[in-house]
Amino acid sequence: MKKLIYFGVAGIILYEIAKVYFIMPMPGSQRMNSIDIAFLLNSWRWPLRILFWAMILGGAFPVLTGKMKWLPALLLLVAAGITYATNYEMAADTMFYHPSQVPQYNAGSNKVKADRLVIGVEANGEANAYPIQYIGYHHQVRDMLGGKPVIVTYAP
Repeated sequence: MKKLIYFGVAGIILYEIAKVYFIMPMPGSQRMNSIDIAFLLNSWRWPLRILFWAMILGGAFPVLTGKMKWLPALLLLVAAGITYATNYEMAADTMFYHPSQVPQYNAGSNKVKADRLVIGVEANGEANAYPIQYIGYHHQVRDMLGGKPVIVTYAP
């Protein structure tokens, strides 16, 4: 029964890290066809979480009442911290918030180097250039151009 907490902690930590690793652009994750693994982990997220946290809770009482209380308590804190970080700080919808403002500068005062690739858009005689290095991160920019709403997209 005491080993249950350790298997649960290891399981939840590995699951939460793998869930983020296989969907986000991290070293090595984009070199493999990981979308199927990411989809599987996402589809089974609640049964896996329930299983691992049930294991943790099932083994917590005997371990926390034993002599080495600090080790399982530390592991619980690590598991909770990783669960929080991967679900709130590293979640794609949190990391890739779309900018609320799109600052535009005239050609003389812009900060983008002249050799950078841009996507140029013109509407009703007004033109803007959107640097690919910034659009590639968010994949889209919503803006007003020539009095019309526009969306500029780019996926590297």
